[in-house]
Amino acid sequence: MSSYCLIKNFVPQNKIENIIKETFAFKQAYYNEENLARHTTYLSDVHPNRQSHAYATSLTYSGKLPAISIIERNLLTGKYNFPELLELQHKITVTLNLPFNVRTLFNVQEYYSGSEVVPKHCDGELLEFEADATGKLDIKRSVRPDQVAVLTLVNDTDGGGTRLYNADGTEQVVVAQAGDLLIFDNIACFHGVDRLSGTVKRDDGLLRLIIGWRSLNASTHYMKGDGITPITYEEAEVIIGNWYVNEWPEQWAKIVASQKKAAF
Repeated sequence: MSSYCLIKNFVPQNKIENIIKETFAFKQAYYNEENLARHTTYLSDVHPNRQSHAYATSLTYSGKLPAISIIERNLLTGKYNFPELLELQHKITVTLNLPFNVRTLFNVQEYYSGSEVVPKHCDGELLEFEADATGKLDIKRSVRPDQVAVLTLVNDTDGGGTRLYNADGTEQVVVAQAGDLLIFDNIACFHGVDRLSGTVKRDDGLLRLIIGWRSLNASTHYMKGDGITPITYEEAEVIIGNWYVNEWPEQWAKIVASQKKAAF
């Protein structure tokens, strides 16, 4: 059984630029000190010619953990603030067979010409980890989603894509074009991205742009050391909730202290 599937033209070409526009408007609206401190927004991972920004988002989540409602409307017009992203989140939730009250990580990765390698890793809510100088992660504890979905919005690389590391030791680079959705098994395999090259064709300088989605509470496993165990929605909420209360404030204080001022 394959560890991934690639859905071609998951998003029509005529929607892509509007999605890109909304994605950066979302960043402008929610990437700020208050949301970073709450860990609703995740601190940008910045490397030469590559950076990320990510957010805990929801459709109908009503739990105690912080999340940005993707269904927010403009108070004056009554229209959705981010209609394209709302449609996408709904479609992704259905495609991944997740409940609508799922709390989801909305993860944007921007790649520019000459971007560095993304080291081999697995996705998840990282509760305890160490990173070396290259960015390689040693994850001690995490809540790891069963599946990850990656939508490609720009890919002007020379054959660049997502490298999957399978449990049997094999590897392959899955090349997706703009509009394609990659879904991979986040328990059975690891993933990363090779150094990218290609011809930049856009005024904004993007060589590759993707959005990833992954569950933060439904259909997940708890990973501690070498052990990994399936957990329920409720168990994931308790584990992450305890982390928010008991560990995140200290982690955030260390981030602020080490940088004097976090990168906003």
